[in-house]
Amino acid sequence: MAITGECFCGEVRYKVKGKLHDARSCHCSRCRKAFSAQASAYALVNDEDFTWLVGDALLTTYQGKDGFGLQFCSKCGSTW
Repeated sequence: MAITGECFCGEVRYKVKGKLHDARSCHCSRCRKAFSAQASAYALVNDEDFTWLVGDALLTTYQGKDGFGLQFCSKCGSTW
């Protein structure tokens, strides 16, 4: 079963066709600040199982000097 998703404005869409693995939740201060929440939850996926359907050119990347960063839609700000 494929998993699909999109940013808030719908301009960036993706599909995952494989299994998610190594699910985690992070409570570090950077994740709390980046996502305005007490934690961020995520899982890993193999590169060959992930496809951008549309809008990957709209992605903007921020990376701080410590190596921490994130990608987000340049139109609506949704993070990946």
